[in-house]
Amino acid sequence: MNSPYVFTLKLQKLCILAKKANNDFEKASVFSATESLVLKFLKEDKLPGRVSEYIYLIRYHINASLGYDYAHGLTASDHDNQALIIANDLIDLIETMTEFDDTHPSYINNKVNKLMSLVRG
Repeated sequence: MNSPYVFTLKLQKLCILAKKANNDFEKASVFSATESLVLKFLKEDKLPGRVSEYIYLIRYHINASLGYDYAHGLTASDHDNQALIIANDLIDLIETMTEFDDTHPSYINNKVNKLMSLVRG
């Protein structure tokens, strides 16, 4: 996955799925998908420490909410909420750090606006 923005949206979706997971199969599926996505992304991309830290925190909270990591006295709901908050913070951070790639709505809007200005003359 080459786009930090798309990766972060996928990670945010996993936060939501973790919250909705009701049985062991669903929990194991979200856990597996989270681990796979995070490990693949961190292996492929060189990220600033702060971004990596957010990713590891999101992964921890998802896994703890599913029962695959130590909860440190927090409820599954607490971990779900923390994962979503950090995922939203990560989206904000990535948007301020990077040039938008062709998957980001701002990039698409800029391209459309440039094309329309060329058409209009």
